This record gives sequence, structure tokens and C-alpha cells, in this order.
Amino acid sequence: MDPLDKTKILHQISAQNYLPSLSPLTLQLIDVAASELSSIMDLTRIIEQDPGLTARLLKMVNSAFYAHKEQISSISYAVMVAGFKKIRLMALNISLRDTFPLGKVQGMDYDYFWKTSLYRAILAQEFTTASYLSSSLDPEEVFTAGLILELGLLLLFHVCPEPLKEAFPGGDISLKEALAWEEENLGINHRELGRLTLHHWHFPEQIIKIQKIFGDEALQEGQPEMGRILEMARICTQLFLGPRDDFIILQEIARLLKIEVDRVNEILSEVFFKVEDLARELRLQINSNNDMLDVMEKANRALVKINGSLEENLNKVVRLFSQKNEEEPTIPDRSTRAKEMKTLEKALDAVAHEIRNPLTVIGGFAQRLIKKTTEQIDVAQYAELISQESKRLELVLNDLLAYSNPYQPTLHLQNLVSLLEKCLESLQSIFNQKQISLEKDFQKTLVPVALDGKRFQISFQQVLETFIPLAERSGKKIFLSLKAPPITPEIQIEVSVQGEPLNEETKKALSGEEFSDRTFGKGLALPLSRKVIEAHGGRIEINLKNGESRMTVYLPCPARF
Repeated sequence: MDPLDKTKILHQISAQNYLPSLSPLTLQLIDVAASELSSIMDLTRIIEQDPGLTARLLKMVNSAFYAHKEQISSISYAVMVAGFKKIRLMALNISLRDTFPLGKVQGMDYDYFWKTSLYRAILAQEFTTASYLSSSLDPEEVFTAGLILELGLLLLFHVCPEPLKEAFPGGDISLKEALAWEEENLGINHRELGRLTLHHWHFPEQIIKIQKIFGDEALQEGQPEMGRILEMARICTQLFLGPRDDFIILQEIARLLKIEVDRVNEILSEVFFKVEDLARELRLQINSNNDMLDVMEKANRALVKINGSLEENLNKVVRLFSQKNEEEPTIPDRSTRAKEMKTLEKALDAVAHEIRNPLTVIGGFAQRLIKKTTEQIDVAQYAELISQESKRLELVLNDLLAYSNPYQPTLHLQNLVSLLEKCLESLQSIFNQKQISLEKDFQKTLVPVALDGKRFQISFQQVLETFIPLAERSGKKIFLSLKAPPITPEIQIEVSVQGEPLNEETKKALSGEEFSDRTFGKGLALPLSRKVIEAHGGRIEINLKNGESRMTVYLPCPARF
């Protein structure tokens, strides 16, 4: 559209040719509600002239949104409960809702427009109330601004040339894409048109001004606070109902609002239960249950991406070390091994931090939704699945972080025999359940060794657990022996099972011969255990021969510490 046509449209708009025709009573109510000199009785007298307005007002103040304990039947009391700004908004809503149709008309989805407007308005109001901005912004005014933020979209479709109406971006599309299409095809965007319209209706300047800012610019320091709040609410609405699925943005919103991300999740989960009551005022059919299921589907897709990112990055690490092993087949010395571990630790740490934040947000949101959806069984079940998957990935992340963080044992003189006995006691119930017997070859004597007792006990217990499935499938027996100086130059803890051998992945995870995606796919418990043992100056050796799987843990003598 050339500049001449744009000028023509603006002239027609300013001449009211394309503005919605508000009824005289509605215009009067909007003006009176905006005046600081008006009283409750002024508004009451206007509303009483229209049965429709009276019914809408009483229905609104008696809805769950206001949570009033007793039924309100007095118009004047209803005006006081609702407030002047809400009355003004109600009058505007009724007029706009009666002016424009419902459903989808060519490229304009009116139902989607009103639904996103309601979600955005409630979120903006709740964000304001919950944040530091509650002292400088009026939540009711923010609600109003949120509801009419994209008002220009309705008007722009109204003036859009017929050949372009089918392609008009009036549905599930990002704001950036919609504005670009409007500028390219119509020479004006709906935000500009909305600003002109609100100015014509004598709305406050701060509500008119925020029509100019959106996107990253709107979130910057120095921008109007109302504009920042509305942009946050718009983003969350897109996360609910639009194309966005980047839940990590909720953490940034929590930072900007200076509240905990868990509080943001709570607000998001509550909005589903507030939107339906307001929708009835506009005679809209909103199924918040379906909206919740859609959000859970997005959360599920986000978790799939996180899981894929985790596997992809771990595989990169695996390929890195596999190639190195192929190029250098000799066993590396301790110094080279330490450098390789540093490289691996840094790589895994980067992977863990990349996905922890979105995972935490998704899991927190699912947990909040579970608490709120006691009656929506299908939503609660889906949220529970999301929560469980988040917890599973969280455990993998914890392993990653534990493996990638440097570990330096705090050494204290321990009795190794006592530590081994504690390990066996912890596993005794499993031995009994699976009918596995344990043959020990060591005396209950003192074998002193400098260890980080608790960490070593947990690590050795995890290593020992790998032999339980072998014993269960073969001779139902595990052999455990302990040799110490002066019999041997090093302390040796030996575990063996006759019959089925350890599989290659477990063998490599314990001995650290090489990395594989299968090794990491089973979790990092065994590599972590090996890391703890090596941090004590020890090592693990695996022997598979003559139908026997034998693992030996070597520890330095106390004299070395």
C-alpha cells in the first residue's frame, strides 16, 4: 500500500468512518466513569437505564472473580465493588463485543482474539499485584490496558481490503510476524491504529503510549512500567495459546518482576480458573480445561527437546573421547587421564547448565497445576506425567553436575572393614529378596585407611549393586574379599561372581577404558563411583575369564597419606 492510501485510511479513521459505533449510553457511561468528579450515583443512574448493562454488572460482581461472600443485588453497591475503571471497561467490552462477530471470519479469528485478550489482562493484573510494581501501578488500570492492548487488530481487519482479508494475520501468529505483514500489505500496523483509536476515546495517556512499544524493547529498563508488565503478560499468553514454547522465559519474567519463579508458576496456574468467569461477561465460550491440556502438550514437547539436547551433547562428548581412543590406543598415564577428565567435566557442566533452568520451570509449573486441578482428572494426569519426566531428567542433571564438578575428598582415618559391613547391611534386604548369598573372606579386624567415609561407602555400594543381577541369573552367590598390607602392597577389595560375565558397557563404565553413549544412557552412577575411588588415589580393574566376573578396587596404604 502506497503512502497516499495510508494517509487516506488515517483520515477516514479520524473522521470516525471506520470506528465502532458506540451507543450514546455507552459513550456517556465511559465518559462519566473516567471523570474524577463523578459519583457512584452518577454511574448508577446511567446503568439503570439499560437492563442489559444492569444484568451484566450484577453478573460480573457476583462471579468467582470477585469472590464476594453474599449475593449482590444493589446497583450502587455493585458499582462500588466493581470500581469506576471496571465499569468503564465493562461498557467498552459490551459495545465492542456487540459490534464485532464471534467465530472465524476469513483471516480474523475473533474467538481467539478475545480469549488471548482475557488471559493477557488477568496475567497483567496478577503480575502487578504480586510484584514491586503494585505500589506504582493500579492493577485495575493494568487489566484494562491488557484487555485492549491489541484492539487495533479488530479495527484493521475492518478496514482491510477484501482481497487481503483471507491472508490477514488475525489468529495464532507472533506479534512480530503480524506487524510485518500489516506494514507490508496495508502500510499501517494495528498498534498504530489502536493508538489513534484510544486517543479518540480519551483514554489515559499512559495506556495510549504503550501501544508504541513491544517485544524486547518493551522489557528494557527505562520503558513505562505498564508497558513492561503488559509485554510480560503478552509473552505468557503466547506461551499458553500461541506459537511460543520456550518456558525458560518465565525465569526472566520472574527476574524482571523481582519475585520467585515459583510465584510466576502459581499465577499462571491460577489464571485458567479465573478466565472462564470473565469470558461469560462477553458471552464467550472458553474451555480452560482444553487450554491447560494444550499447555501441557507444549511442556511435553519442551521436555522432548531438553532430552534430545541432553543426548546430543552427551554423544558429542562420547564421540570426542572415542576418536581420541582410536587415535591413541595406548592406556594414558595418570597426568593425561587427569587432563582428559578436566575436558570432560567442562563439557558436561556446559550441558547441565544449558538445560537445568527450563527443566526447573517446567517441573515447577506442572507441580502447581497438579495442586489446582483436583477436578480436571485428565489435566492432572498429564501434569503428573510432565512432573515425573522433569524429575527423571533432573536426576540425570544432578548426576551430570556431580560428575562435572571437581571432587576433592575430605580424608579421615576410617576402619575399612566397618565401611564394608555398612555397605552389606544396606543391601541385605535386596540379597534376601533375590535369594542371593554372600561369601566374605575377611576378618572383623581393624584395617585403617584415610577415606571420605560416606562418599566412599555410597560409591562402593553402587559398584557392588552391579553384580546383583549377575548373581541372580547365575549361581545366586557373590564373593567378597579384602586383602591389606603386609599381605599385599596395596589394599585390595575384590568382588566376583561365577557364571554370566559383566556386559561391556558396565565394564567400561567401571574401568573407564572408554566412553560410550550406552554408558551414559544408563546414568552416571558408575562413572561417578569410579571418580570418587580415583579421587582417593585408587583404581578399579575388571577381569572377565573362565566364566567369572571379577572386579578389584585398589586403595593406597595409609602410609601414603
